[in-house]
Amino acid sequence: MNNETNNFQNFIGISSLQKTLRNALIPTETTQQFIVKNGIIKEDELRGENRQILKDIMDDYYRGFISETLSSIDDIDWTSLFEKMEIQLKNGDNKDTLIKEQAERWARRYNSKIVSIYDVRLNSDLKIKDFREMSEEWLDFIVDCRSGKAHDYDIVIGAMADDQIYNFISDFMDGVITRKQFWVLAQFKYPTHQINFCSEAALKCLEYRGYEVVE
Repeated sequence: MNNETNNFQNFIGISSLQKTLRNALIPTETTQQFIVKNGIIKEDELRGENRQILKDIMDDYYRGFISETLSSIDDIDWTSLFEKMEIQLKNGDNKDTLIKEQAERWARRYNSKIVSIYDVRLNSDLKIKDFREMSEEWLDFIVDCRSGKAHDYDIVIGAMADDQIYNFISDFMDGVITRKQFWVLAQFKYPTHQINFCSEAALKCLEYRGYEVVE
């Protein structure tokens, strides 16, 4: 391995102009004719176009499987299991660390991977709704918001539904799963956290401190 590595030293630093060597898979004339004749490229393009159709079919299958599976477990008492899981999750994770990791994870979705940092000083004169945990009231509030129903809170604090919980809520709203079945699924998930500033008065609670660039 060392000898192989040393062989490349002869190509390093010999010019101020750096070049990158790369391989390209270019079909021969005969291979190209075979690809065109058999419609291989067109088949790949068609697969790409049909990807969403296939996803919808798989989503329907998934919802049907979940509904059928959960329909037979209405009489099971999950309370003890959920209590043990909640203790484990709360003891095993630091909330501040989770919130920071959540912000960094969202930042990586964008070209400018920056996390802005604010000090928050809540004003007790504002109308604030604080959901301490996922509850029936929390679920109803999310369903109302997603249905277009307005609220008059300045600030809403609470659990933020991740992609999986978001899908469970969609299934509940579509009638694919019952409310009880939703909680069977959702209780296995530990949601992230959010503070939603819903009014101009609420935004005055924020004081900008700076930002961090996410690697």
